[in-house]
Amino acid sequence: MRHKEISSMLRVLLWALVAIYTFVLPYLIVIYNAIVKHFSAATAGKVPITIVIVMGVVFSIVVLALKKNIKTLILLIPCTIIVWISISLQPNPNKYIHIPEYVVMSWILFEALSTDYKGRGIFCLVFICGASLGVVDEMMQGILPGRFYGWQDMIMNSAATVIGVLTLVGLRAPPAGDWTWIGCLKQYKKALGITLFGAAGAVLMCVSLFNVQAHRTFEGVYPGWLLGWSGLFVVAGLVVFIFPGHFCMPQRTSSYNGSAPSDQVVTTRLWTLCPLVILIVMHGMVVFTIAKGLAFL
Repeated sequence: MRHKEISSMLRVLLWALVAIYTFVLPYLIVIYNAIVKHFSAATAGKVPITIVIVMGVVFSIVVLALKKNIKTLILLIPCTIIVWISISLQPNPNKYIHIPEYVVMSWILFEALSTDYKGRGIFCLVFICGASLGVVDEMMQGILPGRFYGWQDMIMNSAATVIGVLTLVGLRAPPAGDWTWIGCLKQYKKALGITLFGAAGAVLMCVSLFNVQAHRTFEGVYPGWLLGWSGLFVVAGLVVFIFPGHFCMPQRTSSYNGSAPSDQVVTTRLWTLCPLVILIVMHGMVVFTIAKGLAFL
């Protein structure tokens, strides 16, 4: 019982950390501005790259300390290439902070997911959730004074999540199990259908927000039918959580490979509900922004 209580508490703390970290990210510009004020813009611009280099050195030290296969250090090559491409495409050095931010995001997500995840595919889910939260980050910036919604930042967030996943592949063993949890997805058809409905709407929503940004107003620019789509999805998504038994509680039948059916069910729920929660936040933010008449830039 004691172990279950600790595990439950750890789970809550880790997911709370994911939520808090996501909320705090758009406000880290305060630290950047403070560095500019007390030192210089050039100094502030060097901070993110310095952090990235330190992360690379620490990764190498940990690999050697844990006596991992020396070939693990090869993972630094694609990481370096991703960093180089990101820097080459973005001349503004204050944007480079997105790289360490989302490397850390991927680490936190892995720890949160791995408390319950059993089977293969966790690194894929870490990437999906990390990249999606990168979009949430940009949407939050769109409604904050002095901040801007940008597609280049979304790409950098996703690229940095890939770096984070690569470091996790080198240092952390994936949860035990195989891909048999996929067989449970067919029992989640309703919840998956709602999630896909929200994902399709999110793509259209993100594109439309650039039009809103260009015109500096939602009025006469943001499609009414798309706002209705968001509202309908938020309601449908919340219904999934209000009536979980109707959407997310498939019967626990025995598994042909002998693995615990409950593990398969929990893993399938993570694949279904984690993206669903993030999509609800995305659509909910747009509905809230329009309802409150907030500016979006």
